[in-house]
Amino acid sequence: MLSSNLRQLHRLGRGAINMFSTDAKQFPEAKRRFIPSQGTYPHGFFAGGSHCGIKKNGKADLALLVSDRPTTTSAVFTTNQFCAAPVQYDRSVINGARDAQEQRVRAVVINSGCANAVTGQQGLADAQEMGEAGAAFVRMFDKERGVEHEGGEALVMSTGVIGQRLPLSKITDGVTAMQVDETHEA
Repeated sequence: MLSSNLRQLHRLGRGAINMFSTDAKQFPEAKRRFIPSQGTYPHGFFAGGSHCGIKKNGKADLALLVSDRPTTTSAVFTTNQFCAAPVQYDRSVINGARDAQEQRVRAVVINSGCANAVTGQQGLADAQEMGEAGAAFVRMFDKERGVEHEGGEALVMSTGVIGQRLPLSKITDGVTAMQVDETHEA
């Protein structure tokens, strides 16, 4: 699937596909000047976004940010003892990399429409599976580019309705089919 997506991107050219970008119309007029409508992501980073079926209104609900190499990663997390599964999962990934003194993180998988909060142990397992889908995408991404890297973990972020489980098959299918590019146009 990724191979055909990359071939399609190459065939159509960078500007032909509207990659993950923010619709500036959703922001107040005074703030719109701060939102780029086109451009290039920082060197070595690729991004994509799509609708995978979490939101019923058809709006984009899945995003993927990928680095072409393992990154040094840090984050600021809530200090609340009752934090959501994505926070717990990301803490463990970042702390594991720090403790091993390794650069491991290559991607961030982001969904909206379901927060994966107040979901107990199953929510944590869902966050891990979402992270594994991101890591699998990175392996396919590298294989398509003929590149080998040792790092390959993915962080996860979720926002939306609290108390519901993630629709994992929609997310993993969406990640697998994701198209990423290093430029964007609104």
